Amino acid sequence: MNDTQIELAKFKVQLSRFTDRPLMQRLGKVKVRYFNRAGGAIRTTAKRLLRKAPQKPLSELTPQERTYFEIWKTLYARGDVPQRPRRPERIAKPGRPPLLHTKPKSPLRELIFYFVAEDGRSVVIGPSQFRSGNLRQLENRNPFMGPAMAIIEPKLPSFLASASQ
Repeated sequence: MNDTQIELAKFKVQLSRFTDRPLMQRLGKVKVRYFNRAGGAIRTTAKRLLRKAPQKPLSELTPQERTYFEIWKTLYARGDVPQRPRRPERIAKPGRPPLLHTKPKSPLRELIFYFVAEDGRSVVIGPSQFRSGNLRQLENRNPFMGPAMAIIEPKLPSFLASASQ
């Protein structure tokens, strides 16, 4: 079992605790619905903020990257290599959401979860720890959870109103 499967198993346990009848009775149906709507909306927005990294334009390539790309392009034109040459991918500017560099799916995007905190008064939303412990550093340089909350925050009263119906 790899790290991703272990994290998903932990999340399923957390989710089953969340939808468990005693917890629902303790929190009340309205609060549970509200937490589900708010947590799910923020999680979805955070996942959508994470975009695939585009290739650098030729003008942004370093001399070393440009040379490597030109050599690769020549080899591809002669038929010596089967793969089409690709320019290096951009990295996110500080203060902007991180860009994803993995294919086909990013573990960062796939491991964003939400669950009700133990005290039953808040929802915890964010990526679970995987492989490296530098998520705090990533959020400081390239925030994506804070902006997701800012996008959804004006909608929270409507979530509460629809949960109470």
